[in-house]
Amino acid sequence: LGLFALEDMDFELDRDPAVEPSTAEMTAAALRALAQDSPKGFVLLVENENTDTASHANDAPSLMRALWAFDDAVKVALELQRRNPDTLVTGGFSPTYAQKDLSSAGSGNRFYAGDEQFRMLERVSMSLGMLREKLGRKPDAAVLDALLEKHFPGFRFDDDLRALLLGGKPLDRNFTYIPHN
Repeated sequence: LGLFALEDMDFELDRDPAVEPSTAEMTAAALRALAQDSPKGFVLLVENENTDTASHANDAPSLMRALWAFDDAVKVALELQRRNPDTLVTGGFSPTYAQKDLSSAGSGNRFYAGDEQFRMLERVSMSLGMLREKLGRKPDAAVLDALLEKHFPGFRFDDDLRALLLGGKPLDRNFTYIPHN
């Protein structure tokens, strides 16, 4: 058992590598320890809870980075499997689709992200939770603009959403934290 934080570990996007190991590093350490002390074999479950947490927070850049971090951990497991062909590596992923707007939950109202959207997400350098923390209890327009320009290039808020965020008011959607919503 490895514990590296008092509560949740940071999102990969916000993780300090000097303080918290990556999912791949933890996987490699666990595989070394288990392979050494388990002559009859072992089972290792590797989970990155941040994929779920980021999804609930509608934090696509953090979700994407968590998936990439998990992909790196899978590569570590596949390398062990390459050296030990009788090793079974299995996993699963079940993405859902975003809605274009709140008019309908039907398939005709789904937004399917493409390369352009993924490239935009790739440039984001801060999670929405960290944005909330940096904005504080009374968001300031200049601070918001500076954070968006530096950490969310290419993104902007519509005027009504910007006013709600700066006023500290959540939208009536599916998440109560203001920046996420």
